[in-house]
Amino acid sequence: MNHYRSYHHLRTLFFTLFLAVFLSGSAWLLQSCMPTTVTGVELAYEEKIVVYASLLAGEPVKNIQITRTLPPLDTFNVERSRIENAVATISVDGATFPLRLQPRVAPRTIVDSINFDLANQPSLYEAPGLTIQEGKTYSIQVSWTNPQGVVKVATATTRIPLEPVLAGQQPVVIWRPEPFRYVVNRPPTFPATGFVPSLLATAQIPLQARNGEAYRIETFTARDTVNRLTTTNAISLGTATLLASSTPTVTVTSSVRYYLQGDSIFKPILFKHSTASTVSVVRVFAHDGALLDFIGTQARNNATGSPFGSSGQNPLWNVRGDGIGLFIGQSRPLQVTVRPDIRQ
Repeated sequence: MNHYRSYHHLRTLFFTLFLAVFLSGSAWLLQSCMPTTVTGVELAYEEKIVVYASLLAGEPVKNIQITRTLPPLDTFNVERSRIENAVATISVDGATFPLRLQPRVAPRTIVDSINFDLANQPSLYEAPGLTIQEGKTYSIQVSWTNPQGVVKVATATTRIPLEPVLAGQQPVVIWRPEPFRYVVNRPPTFPATGFVPSLLATAQIPLQARNGEAYRIETFTARDTVNRLTTTNAISLGTATLLASSTPTVTVTSSVRYYLQGDSIFKPILFKHSTASTVSVVRVFAHDGALLDFIGTQARNNATGSPFGSSGQNPLWNVRGDGIGLFIGQSRPLQVTVRPDIRQ
């Protein structure tokens, strides 16, 4: 019995020591993962004007964003970044048009109003009476005196591309049946997986390439010509969809998946059109090629595309002087309607 008590005492002591060490280690680990507030540190900072504008052919000049950068250790605040006293102009064909600050606007939809805050709107400018024309070159100049009395000037120039033009090859939209495998998290149990039937639609639109331009598919719509139903998929902007070329032609491609069936767990919007009467409508835009430079470098990636690479670079802007940002022209859309090529 004494031996049993001694053994039981030693086991209890060992377990207590083990638990204490485990908890101490866990506390250290958790503490190391907690966010840390850095004080007494200063980083080099040069205040810049930030200009962002997409000039759309055929549209009035508005929503020209003119703001300023904030110190890197500051918490970002839209209200503090606003510039409401910029002196800005846009020039075209030897004429100069002043920009004026647009009033803050209330949300137009219920979705927009969910997180609406009047203070959460960047400073936007417009040029009343000026409509963007394709093929013309526009320049912007922004002058701003900061609270310390320092005058900063930013400039940029862009050309508005003409509407994209199809090359000699025939545009193609290929529909291919392809099951879709999904994984849905179901905490606290294991994830649920499954396969559902779907159509993978791939558009291949050959275009005549022009110097200094980049091209992308913006929307990819399946339209039933009998019942007029449509299913629209907007294409996100990225280097995979934004292409430029040094050759006479360039083929922009994009893929959209249409789900034919769901199940008790995965319930996507189903494709209900008749294949026999359905066409694909593709909208293609041309952009100032400077947009491609920015998209390809915005994450400071190296040449292999790795975000952890050591030979990254800063984003390539086309705003110069005391500013950063993009001042980009965009064409009218080329709309292409193609009857699908269905392949097994």
